[in-house]
Amino acid sequence: MGDKLSRAVQVGEFYELEVGADIAASPRFNEDIAPTRVAQRTWNTWHIAALWVGMSVCVPTFTQQPQGTTVPPGTPVTLTAAANTAGVTYQWYTGNSGNTASPISGATGTSINVAPTSTTSYWVRAWSTCSRGTDSSTATVTICTNPVISRQPYNATPINPGWAATTDVIVSNATSYQWYRGESGDTSSPISGATSSSVTYSTFNTLRVWVRVTNACGSVNSNAAWLSVYPGVNPPTQNTTSLAAGSMATVTVSATGTLLHYAWHLNGVSVGTDSPTLNVQIDSAGSGVSCDVSSGIATSHSQIVYFDTCNGLYIYGVNVYPSGSCKVLDVSVNSPQWVQSVDWFQGPRGDTSHPVNMPVCPTSSTQYWARVHNWDDPTQTSCYTDTQTVTLP
Repeated sequence: MGDKLSRAVQVGEFYELEVGADIAASPRFNEDIAPTRVAQRTWNTWHIAALWVGMSVCVPTFTQQPQGTTVPPGTPVTLTAAANTAGVTYQWYTGNSGNTASPISGATGTSINVAPTSTTSYWVRAWSTCSRGTDSSTATVTICTNPVISRQPYNATPINPGWAATTDVIVSNATSYQWYRGESGDTSSPISGATSSSVTYSTFNTLRVWVRVTNACGSVNSNAAWLSVYPGVNPPTQNTTSLAAGSMATVTVSATGTLLHYAWHLNGVSVGTDSPTLNVQIDSAGSGVSCDVSSGIATSHSQIVYFDTCNGLYIYGVNVYPSGSCKVLDVSVNSPQWVQSVDWFQGPRGDTSHPVNMPVCPTSSTQYWARVHNWDDPTQTSCYTDTQTVTLP
């Protein structure tokens, strides 16, 4: 080779390296792996293409990468990957892709089931039959916690019709809010624009509201709270202001609003049922009846109606006489000459919704009672006295 320097020389349509002293003298030069001379080259373009195709078929390529997700602690998650090389085998690891320090025992399939309690990353290496490996991307299972409601929505301060009421909720780990009308879980009536921790809502009617709080991990529903509107209450009406002591009076109250409930009082003591009408026994003059009408937590109070007692007839009892398969009822009183009229009713004492005429023909156990009217000279009023009930047959 002498002292010639190495150079590229053209041989036909190809080039080859003519090795000179500068390369040949290098300790890194190896004749066996030096560039091949043109005369020694026996592969054509097809040989080269076949080599590259063979290499590409042997190297695994992932057609499906494992996908990360966000879940609550301990939630089962399946991670899946797939490579397109025949005969490929797999090994899963924890950590970032390429870090083989933590192989997962037995995790040698296309899928792996995990349930981490803290945020953990996973990846898989695919091996071909020619011992060529390819690493997947990293899939991170992020552990999150649902929103936590530390204080539920409170019942708003009652308002007058058309005013605005406000309630709110205290939550940790929430990223979004949506308030709804109705009971908790009923999403049919979302409140437009109510997407913060508090809601202010103008209303003419009492309603319930609740909020759904959400983050990447999931959603939690709050309890429902009242937005209460004071009902309007008209003065009660009574069937009479004067009756014999021990007889029944009927008092009715009318109110405006929604979701109304009624609580009656006689001389300050609770009586009756949750109804706009009360049948109550009046035992003494000056007795007063009133009603509290509530809507949600808003309560309005009616006026008090008072009763006087008059001198009614003394009733000895109710007489029952047969009339074929039916019965005729009448009343025995101390002064029959003062009787103005006798009205008979079916049902509990004081219930005047089912008047009846004689005779009566009950086919099952039925209550009857009478209201006896008389003129009371001292009070110059028409007075009535109620009998006790009788049950027929």
